Amino acid sequence: AGDRIVCPWHGACFHAHTGDVEDAPALDAISTFPVRVEGDRVLATLPAVLPSHKRTMIMCSPNEKMDSSTFVILGTGAAGAVAAETLRHEGFQGRIVMVGQEPHLPYDRVKISKSLGISVQDILLRDAAFYKEHGIEILVGATAEQVNVKA
Repeated sequence: AGDRIVCPWHGACFHAHTGDVEDAPALDAISTFPVRVEGDRVLATLPAVLPSHKRTMIMCSPNEKMDSSTFVILGTGAAGAVAAETLRHEGFQGRIVMVGQEPHLPYDRVKISKSLGISVQDILLRDAAFYKEHGIEILVGATAEQVNVKA
């Protein structure tokens, strides 16, 4: 509706002009193309080679000289992964550490519950290189013994 495109399967929302994610559960923005209306036809101008259907949101680089603070995210599920990405997208340059009990990087838990025999490696939300590139540390197989919210 209006300037929003809503995914009929998952309910994710995207800005119609930029393709940027406006509401979860999407991780990636979508590609956009110039469109014009001629009579009762809607025409899109597509490049000769279509880009990937996924477009990672622009994220800042970590720079602990500019920001020495640390965000610790407890949990390595989809919510934790999106929280970490959102911090970088919104300009946080400090250290980001995700802590999770599972022995895997964040993965799509919904898919694993619907598909017998699927490998967690096949449904990772992002690969290790993505987290390294964006300075997001993930401690797998780890637990938080205590949280000091006053520190």
